[in-house]
Amino acid sequence: MVCRTQKLLALILGIASAFCLSPGLSAYKTVELSDRMKFSCPRFDSNYKKIQDFLKAADHVMQNFPGFKAAEKNVLCSVSMTNADLKDGYEISVRGGALVIMLADPDIGEFDRNFKVQSAVISSLLLCRFGISPEKNIAKVPGWMVAGFLYRSERKNSSISMPGIITYPAARMLCISMSEPDLWRLLDNPLDFSDGPSYRLYSENCAMLVEALTHLPGDGKDVFTALLKSAVADEKPSDSFRHAVGPVVKKAGFDFPASFDIGEAGKLVEEWYKTFVRNSSVNIFYPGTSGFAVGRLEKIEMISYEAVKSGKEEKTEWKNCGITELGGKWLEMTNPEKAVTCRQRCLSDLSNQLPSMFQKEMNGLIIALKNLKDGGKEDFAAEYGKARKGFLERAFFLKEIEDYLSEGEGKHVSFGTRYSVELKYLEENGDFAGRFWPSLADELEKQQKKSNGNL
Repeated sequence: MVCRTQKLLALILGIASAFCLSPGLSAYKTVELSDRMKFSCPRFDSNYKKIQDFLKAADHVMQNFPGFKAAEKNVLCSVSMTNADLKDGYEISVRGGALVIMLADPDIGEFDRNFKVQSAVISSLLLCRFGISPEKNIAKVPGWMVAGFLYRSERKNSSISMPGIITYPAARMLCISMSEPDLWRLLDNPLDFSDGPSYRLYSENCAMLVEALTHLPGDGKDVFTALLKSAVADEKPSDSFRHAVGPVVKKAGFDFPASFDIGEAGKLVEEWYKTFVRNSSVNIFYPGTSGFAVGRLEKIEMISYEAVKSGKEEKTEWKNCGITELGGKWLEMTNPEKAVTCRQRCLSDLSNQLPSMFQKEMNGLIIALKNLKDGGKEDFAAEYGKARKGFLERAFFLKEIEDYLSEGEGKHVSFGTRYSVELKYLEENGDFAGRFWPSLADELEKQQKKSNGNL
């Protein structure tokens, strides 16, 4: 009994010491950011407010991660500023079961641009949340995971975001240009904050990857645990992701149309991520363009199917056909109903990604597939073709509207207003943009000459 009491007392003292300031920091002010996190600094001004806001958002994102029950352990955390000379600007340790983070005070003014320190804080909170010691493993947390949680924390603090409404503008632009993000490059080629606009695009797609995992069974908790343990064991990110996510996606029954054997884990995971990106970034409130509408329909109409084996043949043969050929290929396919159901689901997704003007034609395409599955094989090609013709007419009409608006915008909206975001970035990062964004520099020179000519 005495031994147990002593252990309990030691634990309490250890946790208390983690939340106490060192003797040299006794004059510091302390604020409780949550019931789990405290922040200590010499004073409360705008510079320290930036750190405080970041920590509060990071704590909220981490502690409210799906999959954890209220009764599960919440990691206590103490963050303090110090004048000590710290390697890399931070020092992280665990004392009495609590996480202790020391940040170098001289770096305070550059905190919002200090990617290394922010990443270390996110990594330590993430590791502790999943029961892994952070002291020797911070650098091993996958870059995509760090970037994803950093983006989610930043979005939590964003003044322009609206509660309950999440947008992914960069991913949307990739999707409507039919250039969906490469999952494996995302995993194995992490970018740094210094990579400029490329990093913004990268971090947004990483945030979507984090979000996609939370939609897996169990809110992705087991998958995240497996991925972090694999990272600590120095496994290649793409390999560990394929092994951890592939079986879960396959078991969950996700089916995707593609010209490959969807039994292959890597291809299945890749298609799962692309589908999530499209459905999350392109929707009826931020719909796709006419080009996206036609491009997506054409991809959905490409059928890959497993052919029925003849005689003693054992090898699986995969063949391709167009969607209007389904009626004639029905008996050649091992599971034609599944192929049709898959296309219906994809068309339903596309319907939610397009303006309302497409809804009648989209319903026509989906109904044609339903009739095919119900036995209308002979009439399917004609019925589907009629709905498709109406779809293309709508797309052509939308293209005319897009061209008209673009032309009008070019005539009546100033260059500075149209490209205010790009110009702001150029002003803040001129050297970088000049090297890697030559087309914008050329356009600016052209606009400058035009402006000088009007003087």
